[in-house]
Amino acid sequence: MAAILCYLFKPREFLAAGRNIITESGEIRFCKNHNEYNSGDQNRQLTISVLEEKMADGWEIFTVVRDPLDRFLSAYLDKCIRWE
Repeated sequence: MAAILCYLFKPREFLAAGRNIITESGEIRFCKNHNEYNSGDQNRQLTISVLEEKMADGWEIFTVVRDPLDRFLSAYLDKCIRWE
């Protein structure tokens, strides 16, 4: 997941450095300390600041929520009652 997010964060630099999503791991990852945070507080503060900036620019933020019972039924039918 970290490698995928790194690629999405800096695609040109990632590819120019000859990196590969499959081989990224541990301490040798390309985006180490660039797009990752050590605490939930750091992540929350960054998210709030980005959202405030985007909303000031006129962005609208919304969420789509699926009914939990519908999700359960869909997963049950997909995983347990395979319709072929």
